[in-house]
Amino acid sequence: ANWRFHRLLYAPCKRPRLLDSLETLWRASDRYLRVVWQEAAWQGRSQDEHRAILQAFRDRKPAEAARLVSRHVLAATQALVKVMR
Repeated sequence: ANWRFHRLLYAPCKRPRLLDSLETLWRASDRYLRVVWQEAAWQGRSQDEHRAILQAFRDRKPAEAARLVSRHVLAATQALVKVMR
């Protein structure tokens, strides 16, 4: 479900090779994201962030959506690094 959500956000770029590359990266990192969800109780936060991103899209605020996506990815990355240390 997580990848489907993100893929739907990225699909309008209409760049199949880019989407395939992103999916490859996501598949390689998914096992680590699951660790973050479990160890850092991240799933609730992730869902809240997804809702905010979706709302920005619905409100037709692309700059806000892009900011939220960037913040979401960065926060998950930082949480992963913390858990892995």
